[in-house]
Amino acid sequence: MIRSLMIKTAFVIYIISVALCSAMDYYVSSSEGNDTNSGTLQNEPVKSISKVNSLLLNPGDRVLFKSGDVWHGEMLELKRSGVAGSPIIIGCYPEGATVYPVISGSVAISGWTLYSGNIYMAKLNAGDNTGKFPFGVNQLFRNGNRLTCARWPNIGEVNGGYSTIDGFPSGNTITDEQLPSGNWIGGSVHVRGMNWYIENRTITASSGANLTLNEGIECEQNPNADCSGWGYFINNAL
Repeated sequence: MIRSLMIKTAFVIYIISVALCSAMDYYVSSSEGNDTNSGTLQNEPVKSISKVNSLLLNPGDRVLFKSGDVWHGEMLELKRSGVAGSPIIIGCYPEGATVYPVISGSVAISGWTLYSGNIYMAKLNAGDNTGKFPFGVNQLFRNGNRLTCARWPNIGEVNGGYSTIDGFPSGNTITDEQLPSGNWIGGSVHVRGMNWYIENRTITASSGANLTLNEGIECEQNPNADCSGWGYFINNAL
């Protein structure tokens, strides 16, 4: 019994030592990398995070991103796991660097043109932007500073940035006598259907104080369920 126990113990130690010895370092650089490289040499790094996601990582492996490099619009997905005492490590190289690598969810928008006055626009489904924004944009940065989302009414104005629905002429049309004149087609209307949720609709037609929506709305706490007297705001409109 003692001999059998000693053999099993030696076998377990042997397996662990093999796993540790086979650990690999993978180098990643957005500025110097190439996804045709193996990535196992510092002077031959891979380039993209999608390539990193495809690596068959083992316990003890290290994925090292080059300090100072930036990756935009890519998500790091670790699909394999380390083991106790031998984790998969995400780090950076070279050692001692003071500027760290950055994995950013932001993607640069190109093709800006002057629309009118001080309004600039870019089409997300055209040119170099094509295919990069399947879910639109939820934050916009300029020179590293996050811009405030344009809306009417602005936050800070009367009623905390909400106008009031004055009438409800039909199931998918609302009336607001305070609505500024202009073409609101294509904009998004956000109506407080209850205290704790907002209904979102697209404006398909606008005429004077009336906005026609792509779908009707209901406000459950209003006895008539017609949203009269409830607040709303508009964004996504020039």
